[in-house]
Amino acid sequence: APGDYLVAMRAAGAAAASNPVISTQVDVAAGQAYTVVGLGALAQLTLQVLNDDLTTQAGKAAVRVIAASLQNPTISVVADTDTIAANLHFPNVTTYQTIDPGPCPLHISTASATQTTDLDFSADSTYTLAILDNGSGAAPKVLDLTDASGTSALPKGGVNTGFGGTAAQQQSTSGSPQLWVWALLL
Repeated sequence: APGDYLVAMRAAGAAAASNPVISTQVDVAAGQAYTVVGLGALAQLTLQVLNDDLTTQAGKAAVRVIAASLQNPTISVVADTDTIAANLHFPNVTTYQTIDPGPCPLHISTASATQTTDLDFSADSTYTLAILDNGSGAAPKVLDLTDASGTSALPKGGVNTGFGGTAAQQQSTSGSPQLWVWALLL
């Protein structure tokens, strides 16, 4: 429902009654959808409220990228031959880019390497790709979130991201800062 909401994020495994790590106000407008992401190491964690676009050109897909890797602070992303992000710096987000639907090699370039991941984008759908840390020295991980699939109707409830406050998290043993990323669709 439209209105002003407080979005609070807690550490993985924290009790629902525990103090949040960070929070922000979100003014929800009628007919709109939003994603709230937490980016950064715990000490510098910030929240960004992103306006979701749940429509795209008929027969096409739309993709945006969140640069969410502390280990790879500058990334470029190419879907097949379509550039989605060029030299995107942490913690920025691209606008949605229109691409052809179907199976697609996704090329992610960082300062040290380029990797390819195969994804499949459906027609008339919108996506958010979060580029995350994947362990010390490892190539970044791609979190592929479907914002809207085959419809222009607003979804009900949150997206299934798997990073909720009660989700089990791997503990970092490298001593490097932990990256926190959550997504919540209102």
